[in-house]
Amino acid sequence: MSERLDREIEEILRKSASNSPKRLPSGRVERMLRRWKLGARYYLSWLKVTPTSVMVVSLILFGLSVFMRMAFRQLALYTALLAVFLFFTAIFMSARQTGRMSSERRWRGQLVDLPGDHPLRALQDWWQRQWLKVRRWLGSR
Repeated sequence: MSERLDREIEEILRKSASNSPKRLPSGRVERMLRRWKLGARYYLSWLKVTPTSVMVVSLILFGLSVFMRMAFRQLALYTALLAVFLFFTAIFMSARQTGRMSSERRWRGQLVDLPGDHPLRALQDWWQRQWLKVRRWLGSR
């Protein structure tokens, strides 16, 4: 009885070993995949999806659809629909981004205290410049 169980266990183990997925050769393939991922990350790092870039792409697509409408009517329709979708996506992205923007001024991640952060400071500076112009004009007479 125990011999029969031993044979069944060995058969099950042989079948499971033959059905198990083969491991990739670790060194060469992993280095190649790592190099590919790093290269893709480097070349795509400049590609940042901003509301402005989405809006520009939508306007370009809309312009293409206007020129394509005579020859490729169906393709022009789909291009125009995609352009409208991207246009509203850019507006949505912009609206979401304004809620996240901070009123704090930062440079290289550090909080910067600028003189004249008061809301009326610009008006005060303008008034001082105008008054200085008037004083110079009166002094030159």
